[in-house]
Amino acid sequence: FLLITHWRKQKLSESTIATYLATLRYFFQTAKIENTIPSNVELGVSRQNNKIIQSISIQDYHRIFHPYVKCILGFELLFGTHRSEAIKIITIRNLVFENQLWISRNIAFNGIERLVPIVTQEQVNLISLFKETLPHEQSMIERIEKRALMAIYKAELSCHNLKASNQNRKHYVKYRSEMLE
Repeated sequence: FLLITHWRKQKLSESTIATYLATLRYFFQTAKIENTIPSNVELGVSRQNNKIIQSISIQDYHRIFHPYVKCILGFELLFGTHRSEAIKIITIRNLVFENQLWISRNIAFNGIERLVPIVTQEQVNLISLFKETLPHEQSMIERIEKRALMAIYKAELSCHNLKASNQNRKHYVKYRSEMLE
């Protein structure tokens, strides 16, 4: 099929070529013309899903300088909270209850109250940093507008070549198992 050779010479990706072929097949089908284009497999065209999953490491967390960003990322990585929960956590005396972080139903992403165990010194250090950063009984979202807070978060992570759009709470289980080893 000469058209595919031409597209490859233009250095189009396999995914783009597959999309173009699908468009041509659709055109022939709607024009009621017999489809003479072989399948992608027969033509040697495959859509490759080359998504690289970026994994954030605990070392990346330690490189973060800004205290708000460090707290947000720390709550995601070390306690498994959603980013939206992390910015709403309030520095109150009963934030920590019997060596557990309390996520109230007002803050919780799914509206269900939960307690997250504090088992490492790293988690204790994060709670201390959070209380130092917000000395009064308030949350980050009460102190800074959400849009500005997320802009700071994105800028700080991009300085370290990390994606701000990733949900980092998924790494909590991995780090939790490493902590317990």
